[in-house]
Amino acid sequence: MLQRIGTELKPALAYLRGGTSIAERNAIRAFATRFGFEIVAELKQPHSPTSPPQSSAVIKSNLAALLTRINMNAVRAVIVGSASLFADAAIERVVGYERLREKGVELIAADAPEAFAAESASYAIIAQTIAAASQFDHAAAA
Repeated sequence: MLQRIGTELKPALAYLRGGTSIAERNAIRAFATRFGFEIVAELKQPHSPTSPPQSSAVIKSNLAALLTRINMNAVRAVIVGSASLFADAAIERVVGYERLREKGVELIAADAPEAFAAESASYAIIAQTIAAASQFDHAAAA
């Protein structure tokens, strides 16, 4: 579980993705205050529960925009309102979480701080699939 350590605030990026930006923003800010984060920037991605699933190009574009903002603001944490607001599909959440983790960035859901770090059954299956696809790509390139 996250704990506030000392009095120094850790810089974080608020990732807003939803039609209820005010409630989402308030949840993120309350979490940040409680656990010693300072929101130094926000990134808002459009999202509508009635819209069709996003293409892989849009998903990659959103992740690239997120990584750019992380680098611009030198943050090591991204806080979202809830895990489901980070990405619609489980595979998108796992891939996004892993890409951020590779960069040394912590991804935190304000409503369930351990949601991304907890390895569910779907997480294990998705991670194995990604690893197998990566091995196949490397073998095909050789």
